[in-house]
Amino acid sequence: MLPPLIENLIAFDYTAFAAGPCGCVLHLHAFHQLDVIVEGEVTISVEGRGDSLLRVGDALFLPPLWRHCLAHTPEGFRQASYKFYLGAPYFPCFPKEPKQLHLPREVVSALNRSARARGLPAVAEQIAAATLALARFAEPEEKLPAADPLRQRLLEVVERVSQAPQRRWAVADLARIGGMGTETFTRHFLRILGMTPRQFLVEMRIRAAALKLATEPEAPIKEIAAQAGYGTVHSFAKTFRRLTGATPGEVRKSAKIPPVGDKDRRCRGV
Repeated sequence: MLPPLIENLIAFDYTAFAAGPCGCVLHLHAFHQLDVIVEGEVTISVEGRGDSLLRVGDALFLPPLWRHCLAHTPEGFRQASYKFYLGAPYFPCFPKEPKQLHLPREVVSALNRSARARGLPAVAEQIAAATLALARFAEPEEKLPAADPLRQRLLEVVERVSQAPQRRWAVADLARIGGMGTETFTRHFLRILGMTPRQFLVEMRIRAAALKLATEPEAPIKEIAAQAGYGTVHSFAKTFRRLTGATPGEVRKSAKIPPVGDKDRRCRGV
Protein backbone atom coordinates (compact mmCIF):
# COMPACT_ATOMS: atom_id res chain seq x y z
CA MET A 1 0.00 0.00 0.00
CA LEU A 2 1.29 3.45 -0.89
CA PRO A 3 1.99 5.77 2.06
CA PRO A 4 -0.19 8.90 2.25
CA LEU A 5 0.90 11.93 0.28
CA ILE A 6 0.32 14.13 3.33
CA GLU A 7 1.80 12.36 6.32
CA ASN A 8 1.10 15.04 8.92
CA LEU A 9 -1.54 17.70 8.34
CA ILE A 10 -0.60 20.42 10.82
CA ALA A 11 -3.46 22.83 10.21
CA PHE A 12 -6.16 23.79 7.71
CA ASP A 13 -7.32 27.42 7.84
CA TYR A 14 -10.36 28.70 5.96
CA THR A 15 -10.08 32.39 6.72
CA ALA A 16 -11.66 35.62 5.48
CA PHE A 17 -9.76 38.94 5.64
CA ALA A 18 -11.20 42.45 5.41
CA ALA A 19 -9.84 45.03 2.97
CA GLY A 20 -6.56 46.72 3.84
CA PRO A 21 -3.21 45.62 5.31
CA CYS A 22 -3.27 42.02 6.54
CA GLY A 23 -1.27 42.87 9.65
CA CYS A 24 1.22 40.03 9.18
CA VAL A 25 5.01 39.98 9.41
CA LEU A 26 7.51 37.94 7.42
CA HIS A 27 7.85 34.51 8.99
CA LEU A 28 8.79 30.99 7.95
CA HIS A 29 7.90 27.38 8.77
CA ALA A 30 9.66 24.05 8.88
CA PHE A 31 6.74 22.49 6.97
CA HIS A 32 5.09 22.87 3.56
CA GLN A 33 2.22 25.28 2.95
CA LEU A 34 -0.29 25.69 0.15
CA ASP A 35 -2.45 28.83 0.10
CA VAL A 36 -5.42 28.84 -2.31
CA ILE A 37 -7.38 32.05 -2.92
CA VAL A 38 -11.08 31.21 -3.10
CA GLU A 39 -12.54 34.75 -2.96
CA GLY A 40 -11.12 38.22 -3.74
CA GLU A 41 -7.42 38.93 -4.22
CA VAL A 42 -4.35 39.55 -2.06
CA THR A 43 -0.70 40.49 -2.35
CA ILE A 44 1.66 37.94 -0.79
CA SER A 45 5.32 38.76 -0.14
CA VAL A 46 8.05 36.11 -0.27
CA GLU A 47 11.58 37.02 0.78
CA GLY A 48 13.84 37.13 -2.27
CA ARG A 49 10.86 36.83 -4.63
CA GLY A 50 9.08 40.15 -4.05
CA ASP A 51 5.30 40.66 -4.08
CA SER A 52 2.81 38.54 -5.99
CA LEU A 53 -0.84 39.41 -6.57
CA LEU A 54 -3.00 36.30 -6.20
CA ARG A 55 -6.61 36.22 -7.42
CA VAL A 56 -9.36 33.59 -7.22
CA GLY A 57 -7.96 30.25 -8.30
CA ASP A 58 -4.33 31.22 -7.72
CA ALA A 59 -2.31 29.18 -5.25
CA LEU A 60 1.11 29.64 -3.70
CA PHE A 61 3.11 26.51 -2.85
CA LEU A 62 5.68 27.23 -0.14
CA PRO A 63 8.30 24.64 0.80
CA PRO A 64 9.98 24.88 4.23
CA LEU A 65 12.36 27.72 5.13
CA TRP A 66 10.92 30.45 2.90
CA ARG A 67 10.03 33.66 4.73
CA HIS A 68 6.65 35.03 3.62
CA CYS A 69 3.61 37.04 4.69
CA LEU A 70 0.19 38.20 3.56
CA ALA A 71 0.68 41.89 2.74
CA HIS A 72 -2.41 43.72 1.49
CA THR A 73 -5.85 43.04 0.05
CA PRO A 74 -7.72 45.79 -1.85
CA GLU A 75 -11.28 44.56 -1.24
CA GLY A 76 -10.89 41.60 1.08
CA PHE A 77 -10.28 37.92 0.33
CA ARG A 78 -10.74 34.39 1.63
CA GLN A 79 -8.15 31.66 1.47
CA ALA A 80 -7.86 27.96 2.15
CA SER A 81 -4.44 27.41 3.69
CA TYR A 82 -2.95 23.94 4.12
CA LYS A 83 0.05 23.37 6.40
CA PHE A 84 1.51 19.89 6.25
CA TYR A 85 4.44 17.49 6.08
CA LEU A 86 4.75 15.43 2.93
CA GLY A 87 5.03 11.67 3.22
CA ALA A 88 8.72 10.74 3.26
CA PRO A 89 8.84 9.13 -0.23
CA TYR A 90 7.34 12.23 -1.85
CA PHE A 91 9.53 14.90 -0.27
CA PRO A 92 12.13 14.98 -3.10
CA CYS A 93 9.38 15.00 -5.76
CA PHE A 94 8.17 18.49 -4.93
CA PRO A 95 9.78 21.88 -5.58
CA LYS A 96 12.24 23.26 -3.05
CA GLU A 97 11.43 26.84 -3.97
CA PRO A 98 8.12 28.79 -3.96
CA LYS A 99 5.88 28.17 -6.93
CA GLN A 100 2.72 30.00 -8.02
CA LEU A 101 0.00 27.81 -9.52
CA HIS A 102 -3.45 28.30 -10.95
CA LEU A 103 -6.26 25.86 -10.19
CA PRO A 104 -9.37 25.32 -12.35
CA ARG A 105 -12.60 26.99 -11.28
CA GLU A 106 -14.14 23.59 -10.54
CA VAL A 107 -11.41 22.81 -8.00
CA VAL A 108 -11.89 26.13 -6.21
CA SER A 109 -15.65 25.55 -6.07
CA ALA A 110 -15.10 22.09 -4.62
CA LEU A 111 -12.80 23.51 -1.93
CA ASN A 112 -15.39 26.11 -1.02
CA ARG A 113 -18.20 23.58 -0.78
CA SER A 114 -16.13 21.12 1.26
CA ALA A 115 -14.93 23.67 3.79
CA ARG A 116 -18.31 25.37 4.23
CA ALA A 117 -20.58 22.34 4.26
CA ARG A 118 -18.74 19.68 6.22
CA GLY A 119 -16.68 21.45 8.84
CA LEU A 120 -12.93 21.31 9.07
CA PRO A 121 -11.64 18.52 11.33
CA ALA A 122 -13.27 15.50 9.73
CA VAL A 123 -12.26 16.20 6.14
CA ALA A 124 -9.21 18.47 6.36
CA GLU A 125 -6.72 15.80 5.45
CA GLN A 126 -8.74 14.56 2.48
CA ILE A 127 -9.24 18.10 1.16
CA ALA A 128 -5.54 18.90 1.55
CA ALA A 129 -4.46 15.67 -0.14
CA ALA A 130 -6.78 16.21 -3.12
CA THR A 131 -5.79 19.86 -3.46
CA LEU A 132 -2.09 19.15 -3.30
CA ALA A 133 -2.36 16.28 -5.80
CA LEU A 134 -4.15 18.56 -8.27
CA ALA A 135 -1.86 21.50 -7.69
CA ARG A 136 1.20 19.34 -8.36
CA PHE A 137 0.17 19.04 -12.00
CA ALA A 138 -0.69 22.72 -12.52
CA GLU A 139 1.63 24.77 -14.70
CA PRO A 140 3.87 27.26 -12.85
CA GLU A 141 3.53 30.85 -13.99
CA GLU A 142 7.31 31.31 -14.15
CA LYS A 143 10.54 29.43 -13.61
CA LEU A 144 12.30 30.47 -10.40
CA PRO A 145 15.96 30.01 -9.40
CA ALA A 146 16.75 27.21 -6.97
CA ALA A 147 17.19 27.76 -3.24
CA ASP A 148 20.68 28.73 -2.11
CA PRO A 149 23.03 25.91 -0.95
CA LEU A 150 22.71 26.73 2.76
CA ARG A 151 18.91 26.50 2.66
CA GLN A 152 19.23 23.23 0.74
CA ARG A 153 21.35 21.80 3.56
CA LEU A 154 18.89 22.91 6.22
CA LEU A 155 16.04 21.54 4.11
CA GLU A 156 17.73 18.12 4.23
CA VAL A 157 17.80 18.39 8.03
CA VAL A 158 14.09 19.30 8.17
CA GLU A 159 13.28 16.39 5.84
CA ARG A 160 15.14 13.85 7.98
CA VAL A 161 13.61 15.02 11.26
CA SER A 162 10.10 15.21 9.78
CA GLN A 163 10.39 11.54 8.81
CA ALA A 164 11.08 10.51 12.43
CA PRO A 165 10.12 13.38 14.77
CA GLN A 166 10.05 11.22 17.91
CA ARG A 167 13.57 9.87 17.45
CA ARG A 168 16.01 11.03 20.13
CA TRP A 169 17.85 13.46 17.87
CA ALA A 170 20.88 15.36 19.17
CA VAL A 171 21.93 18.73 17.76
CA ALA A 172 25.18 17.08 16.69
CA ASP A 173 23.14 14.63 14.58
CA LEU A 174 21.45 17.51 12.77
CA ALA A 175 24.76 19.30 12.25
CA ARG A 176 26.25 16.17 10.64
CA ILE A 177 23.28 15.90 8.26
CA GLY A 178 23.80 19.56 7.36
CA GLY A 179 27.53 19.00 6.81
CA MET A 180 28.56 21.58 9.43
CA GLY A 181 30.14 21.79 12.84
CA THR A 182 27.67 22.05 15.72
CA GLU A 183 28.35 25.73 16.48
CA THR A 184 28.21 26.81 12.83
CA PHE A 185 25.04 24.80 12.26
CA THR A 186 23.34 26.24 15.35
CA ARG A 187 24.21 29.79 14.30
CA HIS A 188 22.82 29.37 10.77
CA PHE A 189 19.77 27.48 12.00
CA LEU A 190 18.88 30.23 14.48
CA ARG A 191 19.45 32.97 11.90
CA ILE A 192 17.26 31.39 9.21
CA LEU A 193 14.54 29.63 11.20
CA GLY A 194 14.36 32.03 14.14
CA MET A 195 14.70 29.26 16.73
CA THR A 196 17.46 27.04 18.05
CA PRO A 197 17.81 23.43 16.88
CA ARG A 198 16.66 22.27 20.33
CA GLN A 199 13.51 24.38 20.12
CA PHE A 200 12.88 22.94 16.66
CA LEU A 201 13.19 19.38 17.94
CA VAL A 202 10.77 20.08 20.80
CA GLU A 203 8.21 21.57 18.42
CA MET A 204 8.53 18.61 16.06
CA ARG A 205 7.85 16.14 18.91
CA ILE A 206 4.91 18.20 20.15
CA ARG A 207 3.46 18.35 16.61
CA ALA A 208 3.69 14.56 16.36
CA ALA A 209 2.02 14.28 19.76
CA ALA A 210 -0.77 16.70 18.76
CA LEU A 211 -1.49 14.69 15.63
CA LYS A 212 -1.68 11.46 17.64
CA LEU A 213 -3.97 13.02 20.25
CA ALA A 214 -6.35 14.26 17.55
CA THR A 215 -6.41 11.09 15.48
CA GLU A 216 -5.84 8.19 17.93
CA PRO A 217 -8.38 8.61 20.77
CA GLU A 218 -7.46 5.26 22.34
CA ALA A 219 -3.74 6.00 22.75
CA PRO A 220 -2.97 6.79 26.43
CA ILE A 221 -1.72 10.34 27.03
CA LYS A 222 1.01 8.91 29.27
CA GLU A 223 2.28 6.85 26.33
CA ILE A 224 2.17 9.84 23.97
CA ALA A 225 4.07 11.91 26.54
CA ALA A 226 6.76 9.23 26.80
CA GLN A 227 7.12 9.06 23.01
CA ALA A 228 7.60 12.83 22.99
CA GLY A 229 10.45 12.45 25.49
CA TYR A 230 8.71 13.44 28.73
CA GLY A 231 8.93 11.47 31.95
CA THR A 232 5.64 12.74 33.33
CA VAL A 233 2.29 13.77 31.90
CA HIS A 234 2.56 17.01 33.88
CA SER A 235 5.81 18.14 32.21
CA PHE A 236 4.47 17.11 28.78
CA ALA A 237 1.17 18.96 29.32
CA LYS A 238 3.00 22.11 30.41
CA THR A 239 5.14 22.24 27.26
CA PHE A 240 2.20 21.17 25.08
CA ARG A 241 0.03 24.03 26.34
CA ARG A 242 2.83 26.57 25.93
CA LEU A 243 3.33 25.62 22.29
CA THR A 244 -0.28 24.98 21.22
CA GLY A 245 -2.39 27.13 23.53
CA ALA A 246 -4.44 24.07 24.54
CA THR A 247 -4.12 21.10 26.88
CA PRO A 248 -3.66 17.55 25.56
CA GLY A 249 -7.15 16.72 26.80
CA GLU A 250 -8.71 19.67 24.94
CA VAL A 251 -7.04 18.62 21.69
CA ARG A 252 -8.23 15.05 22.13
CA LYS A 253 -11.78 16.17 22.87
CA SER A 254 -11.99 18.56 19.91
CA ALA A 255 -10.13 16.24 17.47
CA LYS A 256 -8.58 19.36 15.93
CA ILE A 257 -4.87 19.54 15.16
CA PRO A 258 -3.65 22.81 16.74
CA PRO A 259 -0.92 25.06 15.35
CA VAL A 260 2.36 24.55 17.18
CA GLY A 261 4.93 27.23 17.92
CA ASP A 262 5.81 30.08 20.22
CA LYS A 263 3.02 32.65 20.18
CA ASP A 264 5.31 35.48 19.10
CA ARG A 265 6.14 33.54 15.93
CA ARG A 266 2.52 32.85 15.01
CA CYS A 267 0.54 35.03 12.63
CA ARG A 268 -3.23 34.87 12.32
CA GLY A 269 -4.43 33.27 9.09
CA VAL A 270 -0.98 32.38 7.67
